[in-house]
Amino acid sequence: MELALIVLGIAMVAAAGIIAFALLRARPAPPSPPVELPPPDPRLDTVIAAQGGITERFQQTVEAQAALQRTLSERLEALDKRLGETLTNSATTTAASIAGIGERLTVIDAAQKNISELSGQVVSLQQVLANKQARGAFAQTQMEEIVRDGLPSSLYDFQFTLSNRNRPDCVIHIPGNKAMVVIDAKVSAGVLPAVALCHNG
Repeated sequence: MELALIVLGIAMVAAAGIIAFALLRARPAPPSPPVELPPPDPRLDTVIAAQGGITERFQQTVEAQAALQRTLSERLEALDKRLGETLTNSATTTAASIAGIGERLTVIDAAQKNISELSGQVVSLQQVLANKQARGAFAQTQMEEIVRDGLPSSLYDFQFTLSNRNRPDCVIHIPGNKAMVVIDAKVSAGVLPAVALCHNG
């Protein structure tokens, strides 16, 4: 009986201790004293202000660079346009000059051909005039063409027989008069040096 009371007493003491311990732990801790913060460093304000200035200058630099790029693009575009117009005008002028040169060369070539033909004719004429009989026939032909072009047919006769039985190359009748102008077609041998000089010149 006494042993049971002793065990019961020990259990009650243990329970009381546990309850007291639990109450002590549940009690709120006393408030800690407030922590005093150090005063702000004035250099921090200077750094923040400097950072703001740097940001502003960077923004201005970016805007200035964008404006410069736009200006350069506009100038390059204008330069490209002027260069294209200059090349087009130059090509047009060059084409016109080439065409003009081609026309001049054509004229020069035609003139050269005429000169060559005339040179051949001069050579032929020189060969004709070198022969006395051929020279006479040439003079007769040229004289007849001149007379036919300048006078009516009633005023001239070719190979007309005169009263002395001579037959000049041509006679020209004077209207209202029995007198006649007698023409004997001749080409002097003295013209040969002049023909040769024209050919060689």
